[in-house]
Amino acid sequence: MNLSYIAFVGTGELFFIDGITKEITDVVIVVSLGFISVLGLITNIINMIVFLKPGYKDGMRIELFSLAITDFFVSILVLAFTVLYLASIFCVRSPVDLWALAYVPFVWAVNALYLISCWITAMVSLERCFSVVFPFAVRHIFTARRSLILIVIIYAFHIALFLPAFIIDKMEWVALDEDNSGNFSSLSESPQWIYTVVFSEAAVELDVVLDITAGLFLFISSQLVLFVCSLCMTVSLKLSSAVRTANAHSEDKVKVNSSHLTNQERRLIWVVLFLSVLHT
Repeated sequence: MNLSYIAFVGTGELFFIDGITKEITDVVIVVSLGFISVLGLITNIINMIVFLKPGYKDGMRIELFSLAITDFFVSILVLAFTVLYLASIFCVRSPVDLWALAYVPFVWAVNALYLISCWITAMVSLERCFSVVFPFAVRHIFTARRSLILIVIIYAFHIALFLPAFIIDKMEWVALDEDNSGNFSSLSESPQWIYTVVFSEAAVELDVVLDITAGLFLFISSQLVLFVCSLCMTVSLKLSSAVRTANAHSEDKVKVNSSHLTNQERRLIWVVLFLSVLHT
């Protein structure tokens, strides 16, 4: 039976994944994550080349390049996780729990980089918003140096936030054995040693804290920034469009009841909305 093992120190409890759940998980992880990670590698390599050519003359170029390289690292980690998980399917009797080996170093790193990507996207959206609302001040506010400093702060903050998870979650040898019925037990006279992830009570508490801070607060906050920026840009562009339309028809004294956006303004709104949906 193809099972993954997770031990809880101090509780004496072992967690096993049943067969049906395991098969569904295998398909989702190997097929879906594998395809997404490969697609992400290709697209982000192209994006990095595109953003690298013009140089780093403004903050927007730095932000977009940082976003591309962050998503590139996410794709690498997801692909590595998928490969290790696929290896765990074929190497059932391996003394090393490959699923756990993939979980400990890669899952937390993916979560951290994903949140970093969300906040860099929020930076891009914020600068786009300032370029519409305060077009003459945006270049003085979002300079290349300030954008780079903000990106470094975002990276440092999220690394510091997830660093305890890498310290507390650890791999250890756990004694297990399989009886005649195919079930595993940790109380056998001749146990089989499995190198797997071991969760302590502190690790469980840390998971709860990270779920609240990272999984809820930080993620929702970044999406809120995207939403507010999109709303401000839409309102500002419609107001400016209404003013232009009113001025154009002022000689005819036509009252304008609706505004008309230019193609460039429509593309700007759609770009920010697309980024918002992409990171939701």
